[in-house]
Amino acid sequence: MRKIYSILFCLSVLSVSNLYAQNIKNGYPGKSSYFVGETAEIFISGSSYISHATIYLLDAADNRVDSVVTDIGVQFPANPNPWQNGFGYKCTFKYVVPNLKSGLYTFDDQVFFIVKSRDIKSVTVVFPSNTFEAYDSSGGKSLYNGNSTNHLRAPVVSFQRARCPGLIAWLNEIRGGVLSWLISQPDIDYKVISEMDLDDYSEIDGSQLLMIVGHSEYWTRKARRNFDNFVNTGGHAAILGGNTMCWQARYSPDLKQLICYRDSASDPGVDSLKTLYWTNPGLQYPVIASIGVDWKHGAMGIESPHGWNGYKITKPDSPVFSGTGLNMGDTLICNSSEYDGAPVAGFDAHGFPVLDTNAMGFCKAELVGYDYGKNPVNGQDSAWGTFIVLRKNLNTGIIVNTAFNECTYKGPPVIVTGENPHPTAFGGKDSTKMTRIFRNIVDILLSGQNIFSTPVNGGLITGPDTIGAAALFIDSGAAGSQQWQYSLTSANGPFTDIIQAPSDTLFFKFNGPGTFWIRSHLVNGDCLGYSANVKKVFVADTPKAVKAAPDSNAITDVSIWPNPSNDKVVVSMDMKEPGQAGISVYDIHGRLMMQQETLTGPSPRFELHFENETAGIYFANIKIGDRVLTRRIVIGK
Repeated sequence: MRKIYSILFCLSVLSVSNLYAQNIKNGYPGKSSYFVGETAEIFISGSSYISHATIYLLDAADNRVDSVVTDIGVQFPANPNPWQNGFGYKCTFKYVVPNLKSGLYTFDDQVFFIVKSRDIKSVTVVFPSNTFEAYDSSGGKSLYNGNSTNHLRAPVVSFQRARCPGLIAWLNEIRGGVLSWLISQPDIDYKVISEMDLDDYSEIDGSQLLMIVGHSEYWTRKARRNFDNFVNTGGHAAILGGNTMCWQARYSPDLKQLICYRDSASDPGVDSLKTLYWTNPGLQYPVIASIGVDWKHGAMGIESPHGWNGYKITKPDSPVFSGTGLNMGDTLICNSSEYDGAPVAGFDAHGFPVLDTNAMGFCKAELVGYDYGKNPVNGQDSAWGTFIVLRKNLNTGIIVNTAFNECTYKGPPVIVTGENPHPTAFGGKDSTKMTRIFRNIVDILLSGQNIFSTPVNGGLITGPDTIGAAALFIDSGAAGSQQWQYSLTSANGPFTDIIQAPSDTLFFKFNGPGTFWIRSHLVNGDCLGYSANVKKVFVADTPKAVKAAPDSNAITDVSIWPNPSNDKVVVSMDMKEPGQAGISVYDIHGRLMMQQETLTGPSPRFELHFENETAGIYFANIKIGDRVLTRRIVIGK
């Protein structure tokens, strides 16, 4: 954090003026983010009066997506202490946000705002808007002494200010980095929100992956609770940045100011809301408990002569590194000015740090890379940045934490005054490897595949995606002698105990209509809890009374013969009373391969033909009334 002032200075020198930024001197929006269809107030000052000026709206890849014709006048800050009270410009024009893809947009590289989506997306990206506001000295002061007038910081800064040149250059580093990269990945279903939006859980509810990008320092207590709730109920998190959750912050009641006193005595807030380092014991909310690392355990990477200008790889077999060609001991060039770090219990035979999972409070934490640096608290050259993959327990989601500042920036390399250039993730020697790693993280977490280095096979969960009753039978697909456990989670958190299935049939009780996630876990004597498979199920109806086991009065036997087979399979069942039955067959990827109409009678019988299908594992969903049984079929050729 203490190097940001010189970074911002150099960025203001290095910044290349946008081709279209000719009519606007500076400006700001009425707020940080807007939904499509909302009306945004845009406040602009020109260097001189311009009639019918055309200004362009650009996306993160600098594509023109819209334009506005407006008169632009010359404006000056009208409020006292403009860094705190805002510039007080008159509104230049009102802009109804069109149907744009969610992301960060800018009018002529001066007025920046986020366009949000009301739709549920697989990935929600959190843009570090609070951090940019904290470092912006526009109007005279920021939250830092180093770039404030008289070197005296302000405890409160306004969101309604123009951006200083260095801040714009820094904004463009992340625009041209991870946000531009996301635009180039059209198959990733994502939306972007601001850090302030994290205070509203509905902004992230329903997403599978929360992506924290860049230098995300300033978090409110409500935002942290929402993050924890998201992960604790099964959502995944990818933290692509450093200094994450460094400071507790607050907002003014009208949401126009960011507050961070950094001093308990001068802060009028109640003790739990004091705007201090989150590592302060008085706040009783350690960052490590949320994301496995913090700034206090981290390192100033570029200041150490003992580091490697990047992460030394400790787990080359981690799925995170798939396709990168990295081997054990290789260096992933991504040296950072500031790393976050995890508690370390010691070192292994290779000299690699061993994570202290007890201190972290995570049942599974895997170090995949690390670098040495100077500790930011005591200055000792014996600290490290840690790239980790971790999970709290069997019911929670998985967190991948890259823990370094320049993770999502583009090139050219950021230059810190008096020091050597260091590469950014999108502008350095290993930028191709870094983007492959980012893509691996997204794909693996969204697909529910194993992301830890230990391989896991089996634990396949199949069944219908939507059911009308409150019970579901699911085939475990467990292979060999491996034992599996299963958990059921809803948006309100886990509500069933972990169960261990003695056979290939599972039975769950649902607590009402809604969306549920069923996860399989390999039992291996500890709490590693590898999630080998995740199935999302929607329960359409209100809860019904269900029994704790399949109704033995309805079904006496289900037979699949021959199994394994190489062509035809016969599925038959005996029921004590005549009833209706139907069957659907899916491949291992969940694709419907064949389906037969409902049969009526005491002994329904289905013939399934696999002569034209490939060898492998298939799943037969047998529907009997409002229940579904799933059985595994093995086809060999």
